[in-house]
Amino acid sequence: MSFGMTAQNLSEDSEKLKADQPEIYESIEKYASSKWWNDPSKKINEINQQAEAFSELCQLVKRGFSRNRYCLEALKQRTEDGKNMSFKEASVNWKEVLLEARQQVEVKTAY
Repeated sequence: MSFGMTAQNLSEDSEKLKADQPEIYESIEKYASSKWWNDPSKKINEINQQAEAFSELCQLVKRGFSRNRYCLEALKQRTEDGKNMSFKEASVNWKEVLLEARQQVEVKTAY
């Protein structure tokens, strides 16, 4: 029996996150499952996108971006359901967090 090439695998970022920070990975997996519960391919794609965004956000923080109070405010407030920020909550959309963090950098550097 052969399967088509449509099945997706976890990306390198996803695999690394799963191994190094399983709690974060699990929250991303729950988020993706709640969004794409009936489509396994889209669920894996969402996990990969969220893991990539989380990884890039971590890189921004490592470069000293964490001292920007506007970024910290975006990180604290950005969840799908308006709860306070928790890295383990399945309601965190890391793509949106990263987008807002990038916007804060652009605003800060524009002046």
